[in-house]
Amino acid sequence: MIEDLVTSVQLAHKSIRAHLVVAWFPALFGMAMFVVFLLLAVMLILPIAPNILTHPNPAAWATAEVAAAMAPRLLLLVAVALPLLVITNAGSLYLQAQAVKGEAVDTSHFFLGVRKLSLRLIAGHAIEFALYLAILVPAIVLLMTRVMYLAETQAEIMRIPDQLAFSALMDLLPFILLSGVLFVAASVAISMWSRVLAIRDVSIGRAILDGLVFARTHFFAILIVFIGQWVLSTLLQRLLGPGELLGLVGLGMTYLLRVYVGMTMLHFYALRTGVK
Repeated sequence: MIEDLVTSVQLAHKSIRAHLVVAWFPALFGMAMFVVFLLLAVMLILPIAPNILTHPNPAAWATAEVAAAMAPRLLLLVAVALPLLVITNAGSLYLQAQAVKGEAVDTSHFFLGVRKLSLRLIAGHAIEFALYLAILVPAIVLLMTRVMYLAETQAEIMRIPDQLAFSALMDLLPFILLSGVLFVAASVAISMWSRVLAIRDVSIGRAILDGLVFARTHFFAILIVFIGQWVLSTLLQRLLGPGELLGLVGLGMTYLLRVYVGMTMLHFYALRTGVK
């Protein structure tokens, strides 16, 4: 299994070199969508808070009246942002999947992926989000309840907010750790369904089921890839350090790392299942 994982990394490198469009076009499209979203945000927010971009303390605008006026506009922005993210992800996944299958891909494959995968990705992400909520909400609610209890019963801790949160966290540490382990396990378990969807073009139910079976069988190999991605991303941030220019370089390198990981996982799936 580890040998196949190493082979998958090598194949991912070859695929990206042979099909550079899988790296540059989704990034370009995503930047264009971000500009559109930013312009829409400015059009919606500036009429309510015209000086928010130049005000020395933008938080000063956070009054109850402004918040009430902003709420529906912010909901509209969220409603626009989520489909844009799904569209970009659908095109990128399909582009990568076809490159892994040996197709001579170009930008048209990106838009074909948008048309073929977007609706199923929305349904799958809704299920994914519900699973994360089921894991995280009990921990968050229990932690908040504990914080409120300590605030009411221990006046000396109340004067130190950081200590209040730390005490509540320590009291619930076993449960918080269990929630963290479940979150990581769930992240690995549902990491493959969208890639199965892209490379096999099946129904969302079949993609989720096959993705879960594959992730269960290759759990530790997938976990190694994700840990490696996190370690490399952290090292990049440490090596580049602060600064706007270096920050942009780091952002680009992190994006390229994500492309490599995506291609590696697709090749790994293709190797282990023999999908063509």
